[in-house]
Amino acid sequence: MVHSEHTPIKNYAIASIHIYNMKAIPFNRGLVPAQVSDPYMKLEIIKTAINAFMNFNPGIPLEYFIVVNSGTDCAMTKKYYDSIDGHVTEWGTIVRVLDAPDDQYPGPYGARMAVYREYPKYKYYFDCDNDCMPMMDGWYAEGIRRLNLDPMIGLLGANISEKPYQCRDTIKWYDVNNDEIPAPCIKYPSGFWTFIPGHIYDLFDYHWGKDWFSQGNCYYDWTASQGELGFAFRVLQLGYKIADFVDDETDAFYSYIVPDSLFPNFTIGNPDDYPSKPRLCPFYHAQLKILRPQKWDWLRRYVCQKFGK
Repeated sequence: MVHSEHTPIKNYAIASIHIYNMKAIPFNRGLVPAQVSDPYMKLEIIKTAINAFMNFNPGIPLEYFIVVNSGTDCAMTKKYYDSIDGHVTEWGTIVRVLDAPDDQYPGPYGARMAVYREYPKYKYYFDCDNDCMPMMDGWYAEGIRRLNLDPMIGLLGANISEKPYQCRDTIKWYDVNNDEIPAPCIKYPSGFWTFIPGHIYDLFDYHWGKDWFSQGNCYYDWTASQGELGFAFRVLQLGYKIADFVDDETDAFYSYIVPDSLFPNFTIGNPDDYPSKPRLCPFYHAQLKILRPQKWDWLRRYVCQKFGK
């Protein structure tokens, strides 16, 4: 149920964006054509994304927008975060900066734990990577609408692959009763952008304690069991479904390279495509907006004409 903007609801919804270490880690490491190592360009991408979240109406009472500053060691980004911490958007959302040191919140999905620990018991959570942004008003309301299509949807996000490359034979998979089950072969949401009902995090705590994941030494192992695939699979272990923004009526834009170098046989989104379906996923990539401003202008006109947003 999407509530009116004018209805004051405490602890209804929260959103967060995860910022990687600005000095040490390039964006999209492993995706060589899309890699960004220049901290000045990184900051431009981050500002573009955060400004979009400030400027587009979420469509529901969104109490906080959290910038998860995961151990960044770049002085210019800290100055920027200080300048926005405490800002209140015209939609009434308070911007907060939250530090999430790697030693406290290890693993690729530690930032989600950090947000939940600092801001527990919200009905809905939205998380995204530092280069994701909304492209229309009502972006949060659309996520909730899709979650509410089926009470058994435990995670809604960006589709990446039908057969995850991380599924190696050496990795064993178990349900919450510790019974071994087949390795997943699903369309799973990555860290691009995801919505999750708050009670799912409560179940994470109940079944896996306060530390849902731990950082491993092998990229494949910790990404599969502790990261992108593992996070979604946790939801499946609980008996809930995974959903995404791709369907017969909805177009979605994912990445800025085709094909993804990690999935050579699977196209995850062509940045040169134009909408062909009645609905659009409300999310885009900040770097695409920067690299293709004419495409962005065209999409915004399309959105305004078609959806009035």
